[in-house]
Amino acid sequence: MVEGGGALFGSLFDRGLVDKVLAFISPIIIGGDGAKSAVGGNGVNNVADALRLNRVKTIEFGDDVLISGYVGGR
Repeated sequence: MVEGGGALFGSLFDRGLVDKVLAFISPIIIGGDGAKSAVGGNGVNNVADALRLNRVKTIEFGDDVLISGYVGGR
C-alpha cells in the first residue's frame, strides 16, 4: 500500500505498478488554478483511454465515501 501525492501516484500508474485503488471522496471543494491533482503523471488524451476499475465497492464513513477497485486496463 502506498500513501502519497499526485506526483507519486502518477509515476506508479505510468509504470503499471498499481493493481488496486482506495480513494476517499469527501464533500468539500478545493479548487483554484494551483490546486493539487490527485493523480499526476502522463494521463490520457481521451476518456476512452482512461484506466478503468473493476470489482468496485463503496463504503460510507459519515459524510465521506471510500471507493475501492482493481485496475482492469484501458
